[in-house]
Amino acid sequence: MAKPLQWVTEQLREQVVCFHGHVGSLKSNKSVMPPLVWEIALEKSSITSHNVVLALGAQPKSLNQAGVPEISVTDALIAKRSSQCFLATDTVAVFGSSHSAIMNIRSLIEEFSVKRVVNFYRTNIRYAEYLDGWIRYDDTGLKGLAAQ
Repeated sequence: MAKPLQWVTEQLREQVVCFHGHVGSLKSNKSVMPPLVWEIALEKSSITSHNVVLALGAQPKSLNQAGVPEISVTDALIAKRSSQCFLATDTVAVFGSSHSAIMNIRSLIEEFSVKRVVNFYRTNIRYAEYLDGWIRYDDTGLKGLAAQ
């Protein structure tokens, strides 16, 4: 699947001005109304834009704490790998409020019966809302089994 997606990405990149880098800050300039202008500080430059799409979560984050065992999202989602990681006496911390975090929490409680699950998150959990002809929070809200 990666090769077709890379090809599509390259085709789209030829049609737009593309910047690649890490964003240091993102600020909205509300005094310029209309339109709203975003100031985006990159590593070596800055740009402005009227529209910003935040596509976060593609890179797994790590605690990097010595002596603290860490289990990857992938391992936690695969039951066979998870069964080697958790005991019924464990307290497990799950970071995140996305689909994968919620599915991990469910698995820890229902399949592995761990003693306690603590969920840490930056934003409240959202659910997809099915409205007349469209879905609010379609890209960020929980759906299906995760929403249940």
